Amino acid sequence: MWSLKLTESRFALPLIILAAFVVRIITLGSESYWFDEIWAVKQSQSPLAVLLDSLTREDVHPPLYPVLLWSWIRMVGTSEWSTRLLSVLFSTASVWAIFALGRVLYNRSVGLVAAALLAFQGFAVFYAQESRAYSLLLLTSLLSTYLLIHWSTRVQCKKSMALYIVAATALAYTHVYGLFLLLAHGVWVLGWVPELRKRMIVAGTLVLLCFSPWLPVFLSQVGRVEKSFWIEAPTLIDLPKWLYYWAGYNPVAGIIFALLAYLGIKHTNNLPQRRLMLLWTLMLVVLPVLISLFSTPIFHHKYAIAFLGVICILAARGFVSLPAARQTLSAGIIFFVLLTGVVWQLYLKDNKEQWRELAEIGRNAHARGDIVAADAFNRPYLPYYLSDTPIFWVKEEADLNALEGLARFRKVEFVYLQVHPPKSPLSDTMNQRFDSQKKQRLHRAQAVHYSVKSLQRHKR
Repeated sequence: MWSLKLTESRFALPLIILAAFVVRIITLGSESYWFDEIWAVKQSQSPLAVLLDSLTREDVHPPLYPVLLWSWIRMVGTSEWSTRLLSVLFSTASVWAIFALGRVLYNRSVGLVAAALLAFQGFAVFYAQESRAYSLLLLTSLLSTYLLIHWSTRVQCKKSMALYIVAATALAYTHVYGLFLLLAHGVWVLGWVPELRKRMIVAGTLVLLCFSPWLPVFLSQVGRVEKSFWIEAPTLIDLPKWLYYWAGYNPVAGIIFALLAYLGIKHTNNLPQRRLMLLWTLMLVVLPVLISLFSTPIFHHKYAIAFLGVICILAARGFVSLPAARQTLSAGIIFFVLLTGVVWQLYLKDNKEQWRELAEIGRNAHARGDIVAADAFNRPYLPYYLSDTPIFWVKEEADLNALEGLARFRKVEFVYLQVHPPKSPLSDTMNQRFDSQKKQRLHRAQAVHYSVKSLQRHKR
């Protein structure tokens, strides 16, 4: 993203990494946890044995990130800023990892430009500010791929082989999509790196042995997903959405990445490099989409976060191919577009459910003597922020009858707290039976105040 003279500076990479860290910690703790984060933090607050039991019985993801988060919160606490900092560190380390990968695939200039692109890439920044495994998935994907390429240039080096095995095992224990990328690694080596084939078979066997303690759990998780999972089958309409997300929620950035990546492909004359990028895309995006279409829906754009590696490296190669006279102006435009997208989408907008604000409304209502009611769907989550207030949970119409009787007996109003879904099946029934006095709308949440007096008049 800089001129050739700056990319040769020894300070370029440290400055890019520092910038990536700063971009990721701004507004880090400003929003509440969202559903998945609350679940992850609550899990990690449990004793380790309880956490592992929960992962084996209730979750569908491997255990590396939850165990790391379990250790992390015992050092830094459970505030939003503290727990998300772990993802910030993983995401910032990914900037170094993509530099190393770009350098070994092409040259130092490509590595630095790829690092600069990832540093300000909105999709990467978004998930750096979330207490989930996606930044770790990005890091282990980039790191394992770099170590594989590095190993392929030093076939006899046992240290390189050992480092790859460690990184590949970490990737497998991070997310099931890591297995897709490892499959791409294996196909690439077996198909186009003959000098590494025998050692790759040994390495793959050792990774499988390291993963074998989790294998029975993994198979049971696959069974649970096949029976019931929240992901819907993809459609053609979803493709523009995925591209929008991967572009960092920034259409202009998406166009820039597409043009630069096209140039990068044109200037990638090395067939093994092209094939690796193609396999990376096929195994991480195309294969899960095909599985989702013809079997069980498993594809989600955030699971394919490691696809950013392909996007940023090819775009970096395309940028470096530009005439030197155009690079400075192009760098300024790209930097402005990426940073503007991050500021607008992540700093100035609410992106997560406003649990804290909703809990404060409930707390104030309880202090006035009103009843606090909530959709039972939110029962695993709302008490995280509202543990000091009794909540009347509403799941079916019989609960509304009980709520009405309690409100009549106590002669008070009640406030109904709701996060997701935005309209429960009982919403229409409640509006018919009770008079809504006030509605407080939050981001992906709302609190509706109902009047008991009007309810009593309605009953007469």
